[in-house]
Amino acid sequence: MVCVAFGSASIPAHAVVIDSGARVIPESYFGLHAIRLAVPHWRGERRLSIWPTIKFGSLRAWASSTQWANLEPRKGEWNFANLDKYVALAEQHKVDLVVNLGRTPAWASARPDERCSGEFPLGCAAEPRDVRDWEDYVREVVSRYRGRVKYYEIWNEPKFNDLENAYTGKDGAATYFSGTLAKFVEMTRAAYRIVKQVDPAAKVLAAGMDGEEYGLKRLSRFFEAGGRDSVDIVSFHLYMNNSIQPEAIAPFVARLRAAMAAQGLEKMELWNSESGYFIADPLVPAPAQLNRAGTFSAVLSVDTAAAYVARALIIGAAAGLDRFFYFGWDVYNMALAANNGKEPSMAGMAYDRMARWLAGAALHRCESKDTLWICSLSRGSRRAWVVWHSTGGSDWSAPTEWQAKQMETLDGRQTVIPARLSLGGKPVLVKADTAPWDAGR
Repeated sequence: MVCVAFGSASIPAHAVVIDSGARVIPESYFGLHAIRLAVPHWRGERRLSIWPTIKFGSLRAWASSTQWANLEPRKGEWNFANLDKYVALAEQHKVDLVVNLGRTPAWASARPDERCSGEFPLGCAAEPRDVRDWEDYVREVVSRYRGRVKYYEIWNEPKFNDLENAYTGKDGAATYFSGTLAKFVEMTRAAYRIVKQVDPAAKVLAAGMDGEEYGLKRLSRFFEAGGRDSVDIVSFHLYMNNSIQPEAIAPFVARLRAAMAAQGLEKMELWNSESGYFIADPLVPAPAQLNRAGTFSAVLSVDTAAAYVARALIIGAAAGLDRFFYFGWDVYNMALAANNGKEPSMAGMAYDRMARWLAGAALHRCESKDTLWICSLSRGSRRAWVVWHSTGGSDWSAPTEWQAKQMETLDGRQTVIPARLSLGGKPVLVKADTAPWDAGR
């Protein structure tokens, strides 16, 4: 059980305690998107990227030319080359693959001439004109990958036109789903039924909702309209505005968990199936970066991005997220990779280091006092702590009772811990011994 306390009676009002109950963090918690493994990305990039060179355990196939419009461009004509490659790579590297089923092909679309945002095909945000086409598609995919793909996600970031405006892309284009809540629930229930018929061991994710207030309302309405009985895992996209610190993830996860509990789903897994930051590119002028940032209010420096990625991962784990998928390894201006996906960037190294610190370790609690954050870890009888300042920084000394011997930084440097450490926004690992903490790949 994860308990998040803000300003409780036992601690100062400016303090936070997140009790994780000594939860052991699995490698599968660390999820990624890698969108150019099969074909070059649609947004101007013409080269394939290599398999991510950082530690992770889950991969989500989205924006990767592996959706319905790619797999069945014409009725009954199938092209599985791209998704076959993702499935084979996931098996080869022993990571869990999540297949997103979204994006309707024009031939099946209820509104085949409707514009989709970005460079996506016409009609892709609409529900199918005939739900039987959707059922045939789901059955074909699950039958092909039975026993090989464990997870299917219904859609990506749906909005419901009877509740809100789904036409929020450029020039009034539809974003990801432009139908009604009732249609979406019908599709979810149909897909769930077929997945369980074809591959009972596979799990179905509720479509990843996005947006804080509206996303919560949308998720609750989806549950209330009949969706709650047709999902195995709740999926949400925790995109925090770049100007909001990662520690804000904790109270929002608590609100998500409360919304789930209100539907009797408190024991269901909760995944952050897409999340990321807009990161400065030294090759792109600053004004152009801001224009590309879209709904993000700021572009993070490479240093700040590394700090935010690391802190988001550990706060998400402490707050009770079961998986956290970063978007992405090779995603335009949000990438954890550098040199055309051949090596990790500074943010990618921070992701890798946090995965190495946490995977296989028990996370006991994270707590703050003013701006100082401390998360306590263990591996058997061994003890370690991840420490940072959420704003600014100052000199800090490890408590004597820790008997601290060594510290490790996000870039992997290990040193004897000094009596006074200049601590900032980048987390450091403090150990009570000098043995390697990393559980390995």
